Amino acid sequence: MASDVRPANILPVTEVEFEQYDVFLCHRGPDTKIAFVSYLYDRLEAAGMRPFLDCKSIGKGQDSQTCIDHVVKTTPIALVIFSENFADSKWCLNELEVMLDTDPGVKVLPVFYKVQPDDVGCPEKGRLSAAFDKLKLTHKETTIKRWRDVLKRASELNGWVYEAAGPSPEPDLAKAIVREVSELANKPLLLDVGDYVFGTKKVVDGIIQKHKEVSILVLWGVGGIGKSTLAIELYNRLRETFAASCYVDLKSYYHVEDSKKKVIRDKI
Repeated sequence: MASDVRPANILPVTEVEFEQYDVFLCHRGPDTKIAFVSYLYDRLEAAGMRPFLDCKSIGKGQDSQTCIDHVVKTTPIALVIFSENFADSKWCLNELEVMLDTDPGVKVLPVFYKVQPDDVGCPEKGRLSAAFDKLKLTHKETTIKRWRDVLKRASELNGWVYEAAGPSPEPDLAKAIVREVSELANKPLLLDVGDYVFGTKKVVDGIIQKHKEVSILVLWGVGGIGKSTLAIELYNRLRETFAASCYVDLKSYYHVEDSKKKVIRDKI
């Protein structure tokens, strides 16, 4: 869910002041916010997308509920992380209902985190039953029926199923989700700079700041000091400022025709 705590209204926010996002993260905070959802948010952001997560995306002085109500309707992709206590939150269920009923539709991608689709589709029988029973104590039957139907509809959507005892670790799940969201958002994944790379962000920030008017930038130095890594980082940061972009790695053995074909392919 976007948030489990709704503070009192502070300052009204007009629609003009809302930012645009690529993907909305709907989750039950106590179950998943600190670990999986925060990690997923970081991976989505690192891939060049703008994810919405309440604790990171809502500014000081903004009315949380107004902001969430707007973003959930206007963000084209929603990741719904179903967990054991998802069904005891009216906020989660209301957001899910809005996503499924918004026209034009929001693309809802379910992640069944340590629960099964059948648990979500039959919330009074599976692993969501304790949470859903708690919700039934404080809401009318008509509202419960509406939420039951919403959960049933969501459970029938194709998504990811993750079990803690399963063969794949959480980072693999996050990687698969980022890849799918990137394709749906039509945002190619950033080029990979490899593992255990540190310190490049500060250097890239400095280069961009000092050479804003430069059209051609040459990175020169002996082999093995990180020129290629720095070039990739610069490309990842600057590519969205151009109408078209392509990264061509010109090795000593490169062929001109192959490079031309790559440029044409990437621009198409």
